[in-house]
Amino acid sequence: MIIDFNEVKKVFFLGCGGIGVSAIARMFLLEGKEVYGSDISASKITEDLQKAGVNITIGQSIDLISKNTDAIVYSRALETKVKGFLDEVLAKIKNDSARDLSRGF
Repeated sequence: MIIDFNEVKKVFFLGCGGIGVSAIARMFLLEGKEVYGSDISASKITEDLQKAGVNITIGQSIDLISKNTDAIVYSRALETKVKGFLDEVLAKIKNDSARDLSRGF
């Protein structure tokens, strides 16, 4: 699947406190996208992202992902950290219009 990133306006980042996902979040923020996300715990990385303008919630919940989200980016580390949560996210992607941008990252 080829994604036209010009069409992506709002992106949710799961595990945005990780080094890889946080870097992608910064990239989207610099592109002028609306960036928001969550992580299981606060860290220097999440604090820096918040200072840069990213709306971050501490804790993971499928309810944090709004219906008007264009894309969801996540780390495969979620599979081991929060059992079953990634399955819920993938089901949401399938049922909503959000796109899964993790493939290839």
